Amino acid sequence: MYFKNKKILVCGGGKSGIEVCKLLLSLGSTITLFDEKEVKVQQSLRDKIEVVIKNSGIDIIENKDLIVVSPGIPLSKDYLLKAKEIGIKIVSEVEIANMLTSNKIVGITGTNGKTTTSKLIDNILNVKGSKVKGELVGNIGVPFTEKVMESEEDTIFIVELSSYQLETTHTLNPCISLIINISNDHLERHGTVQNYIEAKKRIFQNAGKKEIIILNYDDDHCRNMINDIAQSKIIYFSRDSKLNYGLLVENNKIYFKTVNSKKMIIELNKVQLIGEHNVENILGGVAVCLCLNIPIEQIREGVYSFKGVEHRLEYIRSVNGMLFINDSKATNEQSTINAIKSFEKKVILILGGVEKETVDFELIRLINKKVKHVILFGENTSKLKKCLKNVKYEHITEATTLDDVVEKSLEIGKGGEIVLFSPGYKSFDMFKNYEVRGNKYKEIVLNIKKRG
Repeated sequence: MYFKNKKILVCGGGKSGIEVCKLLLSLGSTITLFDEKEVKVQQSLRDKIEVVIKNSGIDIIENKDLIVVSPGIPLSKDYLLKAKEIGIKIVSEVEIANMLTSNKIVGITGTNGKTTTSKLIDNILNVKGSKVKGELVGNIGVPFTEKVMESEEDTIFIVELSSYQLETTHTLNPCISLIINISNDHLERHGTVQNYIEAKKRIFQNAGKKEIIILNYDDDHCRNMINDIAQSKIIYFSRDSKLNYGLLVENNKIYFKTVNSKKMIIELNKVQLIGEHNVENILGGVAVCLCLNIPIEQIREGVYSFKGVEHRLEYIRSVNGMLFINDSKATNEQSTINAIKSFEKKVILILGGVEKETVDFELIRLINKKVKHVILFGENTSKLKKCLKNVKYEHITEATTLDDVVEKSLEIGKGGEIVLFSPGYKSFDMFKNYEVRGNKYKEIVLNIKKRG
């Protein structure tokens, strides 16, 4: 076994870091767990590994055979640059799990919709009476290493993959790779859009003739990836184009079209997911399941029964006829654009979070056209207000806390209107993550006492 008697440095003491420590320890490795801040490690594990907490880690790489880096740690860290320079391999937790399994792997990535699509595929594979079993792991919040050794031989791993995870994969080769879309995101980590795209493309870096690549034909970045795929079979999906081969939408139905046939797969009026952009996620998920030879009736049951993902266009409740929607998972502007477009009527939009260098003008233009009123909160309130004022948009209210946000939405809104909490920016200015932000928002809304 490759890991036996190896000296391995695990960087990052979060959930994936702890799980990979446990796994590698069981395989006979000597483990050092390193983090720049204090981490919680069970005493039973701490007794078996070295735990190092400090601010500078150049010397931490000495005599190491391998480094496993958590997704949240940038490869620009001095000790990782030094490790690369002297030839120490740096891998992700996903890479470790991949090296230990012969199970089928479906890899899912993209800027938006990864979680929804991954959970949809999981829902389809695991409908009652299914002859296959899907195991959902990866960026979804369940480390791949937590499940890899306990899975049955016929389990299909559905692996949600972020660009941060992909940039440290080397041998990963999903039997099916799905790229849902690409838009400008995580540039503070990757530096340029092209670097970000290159990280995403690593999902099919090892694909050969047996592997299948599923791409969004409507997305320019995805469509252009054909130039990087030499041998694998490519299947496109599209909301807008009349494809000769692939999955497409006609008359509010999803069809799978081949050279000789066209078969109806999904009636979109039976789908419970909110939002036009979710058609994209359904197309991608259905394409994966067709490639896995899942029966069409099972695919339909899995799609029609799927209610979506927490914090993603999640209906909370109605208060005096006003519908409150939680979309806290919208941590980039494109997600908020998609959310606004999901509703035919104008919305009251709650927007704001960590400040970015620039503001996407498409978002500002869409707000000017389709949003009745904007409630701004968070670090980038001033910048957003200035951008909105520049296009003569005047329906702006500022808030300081989420309690204040909800109170102001009740003052502004009326029966029949939609209050859309779709911040569009990361949450770290006020909250640990988007889940904490979304849960707090839901708590406040659920505690509103009806008025009037």
